[in-house]
Amino acid sequence: MFQLNGQQLTLQQIVDVAEGREQVVLADEARARVEQARQVVQNIVDEGRTVYGVNTGFGKLSDVSIDRADLSQLQLNLVRSHSCGLGEPLSEAEARVMLLLRANVLATGFSGARPLVIETLIAMLEKGVTPVIPEKGSVGASGDLAPLAHLALAAIGEGEVFYKSERMAASEAFERAGIEPLQLEVKEGLALLNGTQAMGAVGTLALARAEKLVRLADVAGAMTLEALKGTPVAFDERIHAARPHPGQVAVRQHDLDHQPPQRRVDGSLKRQPAFDGSGIGDGAERRDAKATVRLWLKRPGLMRGGATPAYVRFLSGRCRGRRPRRARSRRRRPPSGRGRAGRAW
Repeated sequence: MFQLNGQQLTLQQIVDVAEGREQVVLADEARARVEQARQVVQNIVDEGRTVYGVNTGFGKLSDVSIDRADLSQLQLNLVRSHSCGLGEPLSEAEARVMLLLRANVLATGFSGARPLVIETLIAMLEKGVTPVIPEKGSVGASGDLAPLAHLALAAIGEGEVFYKSERMAASEAFERAGIEPLQLEVKEGLALLNGTQAMGAVGTLALARAEKLVRLADVAGAMTLEALKGTPVAFDERIHAARPHPGQVAVRQHDLDHQPPQRRVDGSLKRQPAFDGSGIGDGAERRDAKATVRLWLKRPGLMRGGATPAYVRFLSGRCRGRRPRRARSRRRRPPSGRGRAGRAW
C-alpha cells in the first residue's frame, strides 16, 4: 500500500494498482491541502462572489449566475449531461487507472473538492467497483470530459460498473460493496470532469506493455544466441559505449546476463542491442539528432589500449580464420537421355 499525495506515480505503481496487486490511501499532508482548498471554495460561496464553475454556468452560459440553492444540482447536471460516451467500454484495468490518476490529481489540493471525493474513488479501487467507461468521447487536450463524466456518474451511484466479473448498475454494486454513493457539492462535478486521465490511463498501460515486449525480445534474442551457439564478442562493452544510445547499452547487458556460449558470428544477433535498444531508455538519444549524427559510429575500430574485438578484426579482414561458407545446394540436372541415367528416368 502506498499513499497518494499528488506525487508523480511510477509506471510500476500504476500497473500494480491496475491489476489489483496494490492498494492506496490518501496521505495526511494531502488531506490537509485538500481541506484548505475546499475552504477557499466555501468562502467564495459564503461571500457571494461570482466564480466560473462555482456559481455560474459552463461554456456559453458562463455569464449566467446560479442561485445558491441550485449549486449542487448544477454539478449533478454537469455530470449527467456529459455522460454521453460511445463505443465499447475501456478495459477494467484502464478504468482502474483512471480512478487512481484522478484521485491523485485531486490530492494535489488545487481542485477544491472535499477529501470525501478522493476517498470514494479510493474505496472503489479497494472494493473492485470499476466504472463502465465508453472508449469514445474524449476531446483530447481540452479534456477527457465524457470518459471522466462516466467515472463521476459511477461515483454518485448512477450508470454502470463492473463488479466481481459482472456488469451491473452502480447503485447495486455500491450496496453490495458497502460504499456510500457520493453526494456532489459545489464545484465537485467540475473537479471530477476536468482532466485527461482517460488518455493517461490508456497511454501508461500501453507503455507498460511495450516495455514488457522489449524485455521479452531481449530474452528471445539471448535464447536464440544460445541455440545458435553465437559469440558474445559482439557485445563488448567498449563497442556499445562508443555510441550515445543508453538503450543499446542496457540491451547488451541484459543479453549477457543470460550467458550465451562463444561460437559463431551472426549478423542479426550481433545487432540485437542496436535494434532492441531503440525501444527503451529515456528517448533523449532520439530527440537529439545532432548528437546522433556527430557521435554515431558504424563500426568502432581499435578500442583504447590497442585491443581489437574479434568480430571487428573479422569485419575488417584481419581475422586469421575464414568464415565458413554456406553449403550450396546442388540442383540435379535432368538426364541427357543417354546411358544408365537416361534409362532410369
